[in-house]
Amino acid sequence: MGTLTTNRRHDLDWLRVLAILLLHVFHTGMAFNSWGWHIKNADRLTWLDLPMSFLHQWRMPLLFFISGVGTTFALRSRGLSGFVKERHRRLLWPLIFGMLLIIPPQVYCERLYSGVHYASYWDFYRTVFHGVPYPQGNTTWHHLWFVAYLFVYSLLSVPLLAAMRHPTGKSMLERLQNWLSRGVNIYVLVLPLALVQLSLRRYWATQQNLVADWANFSFQLFHFWCGLVVASHPGIWERIEGLRRISLGIGLATLGTLLIDDLLGVKGGYRYSIEYSLLSVLTWSWLLTVLGYGKHYLNFRNRFIEYANEGIYPFYILHQTVIIVIGYYLISWSMGPTAKFLGLLFLSFTVSVLTYELFIRRWNWIRPCFGLKVRVKEQAIAIGSRASVA
Repeated sequence: MGTLTTNRRHDLDWLRVLAILLLHVFHTGMAFNSWGWHIKNADRLTWLDLPMSFLHQWRMPLLFFISGVGTTFALRSRGLSGFVKERHRRLLWPLIFGMLLIIPPQVYCERLYSGVHYASYWDFYRTVFHGVPYPQGNTTWHHLWFVAYLFVYSLLSVPLLAAMRHPTGKSMLERLQNWLSRGVNIYVLVLPLALVQLSLRRYWATQQNLVADWANFSFQLFHFWCGLVVASHPGIWERIEGLRRISLGIGLATLGTLLIDDLLGVKGGYRYSIEYSLLSVLTWSWLLTVLGYGKHYLNFRNRFIEYANEGIYPFYILHQTVIIVIGYYLISWSMGPTAKFLGLLFLSFTVSVLTYELFIRRWNWIRPCFGLKVRVKEQAIAIGSRASVA
C-alpha cells in the first residue's frame, strides 16, 4: 500500500471551497428556476434549470468524497475514540446549534411567503420546539442535512476504520487500492454506484430526512466510503490525475446523451434503467474529472485559500438562511429576475462573509457553534487552519 503523504492536499482545500461557493450560487438560483423551493420569485429564470441540474449530479458527491478523504486524514493524529469525540464537536454541536438558531429564520420566511400569519417571530419560534417535522411542522435541519448525514456516516464507518487498521484489513485494503491504481480500473466503481441508483431510486425519493431517504443515503455514503479508500494511496491519485482527460470525455459524452432527451424531447424519454445508468456514469466521470484537474492545477496555497479553508464551514452553515431571509424581501422589488438573481447572489454572499468575519471568526465563545476550534492565542492561530468541512 502506498505510504500516507505528509503534505497537505491544497487541491482538496480548493475543491471544497469552490464546491461550497457553487452551492451558494445553486441555492440562490433555487429562488428563480422552475423547481419548487422555500421562496420563489414570480418571474422565473428557466435557463437556470439545465446548468443547475448538471451541478446537482456531482456537487454533493464531491463534498462527501472529500469528507471521506478528510476522515482518513483526521485519524492520523488521533485514535478512534478521539476521532468520535472530534466528530461530535465538529458536526453534532453545530447541527444542534444550527437547528435551534440558524435554520428557524428560513422556515419563518417560508411560512410568511406561503401566507401563514404569526403575531411575531417569537410566536413562530415556539413552534420549533413542538417537535413536528417539516414540512408539516417547523422542526427541521434544511440544508444542514449534509452535516447530519456526515455525522451518521462517520459513526457508521468506525468499525470499517478499525478494520482498516487491523493487519488483515490493511492487507485487503492494500490489494483493493493497488488494483484501483492500475489502468482504468477506477471506472469500475461506477457499477456499485449504478446498482444503488437502479435498486433504490425508484422507491425512495430524495427527502434528506435520514429515516425515509435510502436512495440518497446510500448514494452519498458510497462517495464517502470511496473517499476513505482513495485517501491514503498516492497511486490512485496519480491515476485519477492521469485519466482526467478521459474522464472529461466520458463526462461530456454522457452529458450530451442525456441532453438529447432534455433538449430534443425524445418521445417517452429514456427508460428508467437507461436514465439512471447514464446518471451514474455522469456523476462518477465528472467527480473524477474535477478531482483529476484539481490535483493537476490546484495543489498550491495562497492567502485566499488559507483564509477560506477555515471560514468555508461557517459560511456553509449560514449561507442558505441569509439567501432566504434577504430573498424574501428582494423578490418583491420591482426589478427584472436577472437583476434580482445577481443582487441576491451579491448581497447574500457579502452578508455571509461579513457575519463570519465580524461575529464568528474573532470570538471564541461562538466559534465552537460553527465547528471551529477555540483560538488559544491570536498570534498562534493561522488563518489557514487545517479544519475542513469534513
